[in-house]
Amino acid sequence: MLLRAWGGRAVSRRVLNAGMILMLNDKLRAALLSKGKGSARNRRDDSNINQVFTELSLDGFIEMVESVHQQLWRVTATAPETDDAAPEDVKRVEEVMNFLKREKEAGKVTISEETVDAEVDLIPA
Repeated sequence: MLLRAWGGRAVSRRVLNAGMILMLNDKLRAALLSKGKGSARNRRDDSNINQVFTELSLDGFIEMVESVHQQLWRVTATAPETDDAAPEDVKRVEEVMNFLKREKEAGKVTISEETVDAEVDLIPA
């Protein structure tokens, strides 16, 4: 769902990791969206994220795009549509996208015609 939200652009592993951590962690996402206070970087679910990447890649739903600088990922044509996604999942994606939009305005996310990249710090300011 996150990859589809960027309309076909390749997304860096960095920003996709951050997006997935935010989707999985309701408290962290709420703190970031409300600009709440926090004290420690959240690395929870990193191993689960690697497992998700592996499974999606093996299923042929995502693929790595050739890049000499970093890992870039995009959704494939064989990935299932997200039109029938649960409303709570759609809400989570929208909240993550709103956070990244705010980070873009702060100069921490770059979106070009082809890629989305970010230096996203998951410590609420």
